[in-house]
Amino acid sequence: MALMESRQRRENGSINSCKGCSGIDCCGILFEGGEIEPPFLSAYDIQQIEYYSGLKKEQFAVERVNPITSNVIHLMKTSPHQGCIFFNNRTGLCDIYAFRPVDCRLFPLDIRFVQNRYHWALFKYNRCGNDVEKDLSQLFKYSTEALEILRVDIHDYATFPVPGMERIGYKLLREVNLS
Repeated sequence: MALMESRQRRENGSINSCKGCSGIDCCGILFEGGEIEPPFLSAYDIQQIEYYSGLKKEQFAVERVNPITSNVIHLMKTSPHQGCIFFNNRTGLCDIYAFRPVDCRLFPLDIRFVQNRYHWALFKYNRCGNDVEKDLSQLFKYSTEALEILRVDIHDYATFPVPGMERIGYKLLREVNLS
């Protein structure tokens, strides 16, 4: 996928539930093993962040091994008890919002690999409020673009263990259409 104009992408994946949120409950409390884990970074996400921020991958990403696939994957760096390194605690906003990773754009929607199939899943993250299910139509409008971005990384994205999110639970919505 070619680099996209960041202004055009700014709202892709945005949901109404996020508009009234300071971000402190999800982006600001990230820590590995915590309730919300660092966002998965696709190859495309890394390319976008490097291009628009001027940073090198090593400055914002950490490598991990997916224990399911044995592939090396990348997660966003976090600051202990500060959250995502791009979350601005003073403003309550994301410093890379216009080119944030697909994992952030989809949240609390996710893709899980269950019974040898990919499924759209909605995490039961209660801090998003009660209107998240109303926001699903907005998130699913972004699903085609998200799947294109994740195409080469989808198995790692859908299988990488996220213990904190697994603890809060999710419900499977429907099977992912990859065609």
